[in-house]
Amino acid sequence: MPNSFKHVKLRSGKEFDLAFIPTIGSEEELAQAACFSCLADQSPEACAIYSGALLDGKCEVRPPKNSQLISQAQRVGISGINLEDRFIRQGSLELIEAWLEKMGGSIHNRTRLLVSQILGRGHTAVVIADQEHDIGVIELALPETTA
Repeated sequence: MPNSFKHVKLRSGKEFDLAFIPTIGSEEELAQAACFSCLADQSPEACAIYSGALLDGKCEVRPPKNSQLISQAQRVGISGINLEDRFIRQGSLELIEAWLEKMGGSIHNRTRLLVSQILGRGHTAVVIADQEHDIGVIELALPETTA
C-alpha cells in the first residue's frame, strides 16, 4: 500500500485519501496530467484528484490555449483534454486500455498489477494516460480505509 496518501476534503464535505503512483516519469508529471484530465469531470472523485494534484503546488491550473476539454458525456466513462501535441485521458483500466488500443498505444503490465492491488484493497483505481501509454494510477480511498 502506498505510504504517501494525500488527504483531500471537498467543499461538499466528502473526504478522500489519494496516492499518485507514476508508471512512467515522475509524480509531478502524473499530477499535472491528472489535473488537466479532470478539468471536464465534475464527479467527486475527479474533484478529489484535481485538488490532490494541486496540494503540492506543482501543477499548472489553467490548460494551455487551444486545448479542448473532453467530458464523460462526449466519451462514456473517460474524460480528459486534447492539447496541441498530446491527448490525456483518465478513467478505468478497461476503458483507458480500449482507448489506447484505438490510439495505437498500450498499457504496461505494472499498471494492470497496480490496479488489481488497489481494487483488492477495496479502493478506486483511476488510470491516467496519453495517446501512447499509461502515465500512472491514482488510488482513491475513503480515509477510514487507509488508517
